[in-house]
Amino acid sequence: MTPKIFIVRTIFILNLILPAITGIAQQTVYIDSDGKGSVFEGIGALSAGASSRLLIDYPEPERSRILDLLFKPKFGASLQHLKIEAGGDVNSTCGSEPCVAHTREEFNDPKTEYFSRGYEFWLMKEAYNRNPAMLFDVLQWGAPAWIGNGNFYSEDNISFLVQFIELTRQIHGLDIHYAGIWNERDFLKDYPENAEYAIKLKNEFRKNNLPTQLVGFDEPLRFNCVGAVIRDSALFAAIDILGSHYLYQAPQEYNETEVRKTGKRVWASEDGPWRGDWTGAKDLVKRFNRNYLNFHMTKTIIWSLITSYYDLLPLPGSGPMKANEPWSGHFEVQPAIWALAHFTQFTCPGWVYVDGACGFTEDKTSSFTTLMSPERHDISFIIETADARKDEEIALFVDPPFNNRDFFVWESDSVHQFYSVAKIRPTEGKITYRFQKGSIYTVSTTTGQKKGDEHLKIPVSAPFPLPYADNFESYGEEKLPKYTQDQAGAFEVNTLDGNKVLKQASPAIGNEWHFHLNPEPYSILGDIDMIDYEVSIDVKLTDSCQSASIFGRVNLVSQITVEPPNSYWTKVEANGKWIAGKTTGIILRSWIDLDKSWPSAKSWFTNHTHNFRILTYDEIVRLNPSFIDSLGRSGIVIKEDRNRNTLRIMLTFEGGVVVFREQQIKQGQSRFQINEWNELKMKFDGSAISAFLNGNKICEFEDETYSRGLAGFGCGWHTACFDNLRISPVH
Repeated sequence: MTPKIFIVRTIFILNLILPAITGIAQQTVYIDSDGKGSVFEGIGALSAGASSRLLIDYPEPERSRILDLLFKPKFGASLQHLKIEAGGDVNSTCGSEPCVAHTREEFNDPKTEYFSRGYEFWLMKEAYNRNPAMLFDVLQWGAPAWIGNGNFYSEDNISFLVQFIELTRQIHGLDIHYAGIWNERDFLKDYPENAEYAIKLKNEFRKNNLPTQLVGFDEPLRFNCVGAVIRDSALFAAIDILGSHYLYQAPQEYNETEVRKTGKRVWASEDGPWRGDWTGAKDLVKRFNRNYLNFHMTKTIIWSLITSYYDLLPLPGSGPMKANEPWSGHFEVQPAIWALAHFTQFTCPGWVYVDGACGFTEDKTSSFTTLMSPERHDISFIIETADARKDEEIALFVDPPFNNRDFFVWESDSVHQFYSVAKIRPTEGKITYRFQKGSIYTVSTTTGQKKGDEHLKIPVSAPFPLPYADNFESYGEEKLPKYTQDQAGAFEVNTLDGNKVLKQASPAIGNEWHFHLNPEPYSILGDIDMIDYEVSIDVKLTDSCQSASIFGRVNLVSQITVEPPNSYWTKVEANGKWIAGKTTGIILRSWIDLDKSWPSAKSWFTNHTHNFRILTYDEIVRLNPSFIDSLGRSGIVIKEDRNRNTLRIMLTFEGGVVVFREQQIKQGQSRFQINEWNELKMKFDGSAISAFLNGNKICEFEDETYSRGLAGFGCGWHTACFDNLRISPVH
């Protein structure tokens, strides 16, 4: 007998005899083969916010191994639904995703290569190749400025989304089954414009014979849309599914009576714990079970699909596995992958919940759901004991057709995940099992499950390779260069005068996602442990009002400010003016009611591309002398600051107030050649920092704020071309 078989048999025997010894209370669950319940619509994941950016840069075979773990049925996470962002050239959490139409001209004359931009189409095809039953969903976080001339809820955007769906099918052979409206907007604040938009959008779907179903309205923490859906017959006919995000965080906001009254299917259209460790794994299964038990949600989609973005970006580590080191091929298969497997390897969309066998343990600490295959041939019982204070003994009663069937028990705990630990056959229709606290279990009649590749070899982690150089000649048109992660705008490879260059292609700030307003376009690459190095890049500008920037020792990107990342930087204008500086963390953040504190300021925010304004202390005192006092304690901090002239106060359209310091260390004038290539460079050697333009040192200074970090480059909100990126160690 092998040790593994001995362990499995021992666990099985102990689970049978321990209840009699310990006297643990037993709970009974009856699984009625004819029991009623809603149709299970699957478990999925969301690739959005540039969270999958680095995955496409992985070498083979590591990239395929990662994709297998995500999408291959009965192998790893075995995801059943993939939701993607329709890129809008604006930041959507961890960066910006490129749009298929940066300009109206590109929309009017679409080309196949536009629909190869970024990585979402590639990712959809990889998912489909592994699982042809994959369901696809699309949602916008923002949109380019040309759409609606700054009005997201416009005829332009309806036409854009219809074309996006149609050409995804024509070019890639992929059907988009579901589409949303606009990510995480407050329904009541945008009403009735958003409702009218949804009605028109669904009418265009029908007119163009698109079977795509409409999800409304991807609101965070609530279903404020249901009142309008009930009252408005046209809106009721337009919305197929009600989707909300992270409702478990605010269960008191769940208006169950109204939601049920609509008769619509209900989804957790974005959810998750934002971590892949064992704590995240337990939380995932809690979400899957309790979203159905508490909110009658029949599908849960988690963000993010995978942590394939740099750790210094917002919400690091959000995915069920981690792959953000493509230069080495290293990745991490985290416990949360196997939490997904406890559902997805034992069920499929179309299975049916057995409501009478779904619920909580008697002390309400653990939850379980039971699903049956459509033909009632198979059963899967999923239980999580994440918060249990004691082990749970449950007696499962099954109908006669299952008396002679084997039930397989799969278990995960903090040490070992996704192991088959027992095979049980009912005795007189009864299965008794002791589920240990702090664990995840699936009891199922299905077979064929697998814990990935047992011979998987993962390359060791390694630093970003220096020296590093990229002249962009090896890429196809519209492609992203390796390892870059755009934070606003879209940096894509184009041909200029027979030479491959990197072009920032978004000509203006777009319709923004309100949870992450946009800095000027820039992109970063490297790793946090790069210390002493030189970074340089060639840039070509075509107008005297344009500018370009270079960054070094980037160590944090904030989601709540539009300043450059925490780093050192040099910005050069085409007229020759240059500034060298650094960005540090925000000083404070506050919220005000604009209608009360500064109603006239609302005139600054004229559309969805004008969402913030940055003011100096003196400007605020001149425009609204009482504003600082209205901030309470935050206002006192501002007034007592000894360097108030360096403070900048960002006011947003929602009443957000962010205070930071503009730290310009050196500035001057140099010669910049418009319509010619100019080299920008910064050098970091201990505390000595210097900047160069066309080989000439324009400044040097000493500063010890940042000792390490990534490199980057950028420009203003205009097109600009870059070439010959180089990062070299100083020593």
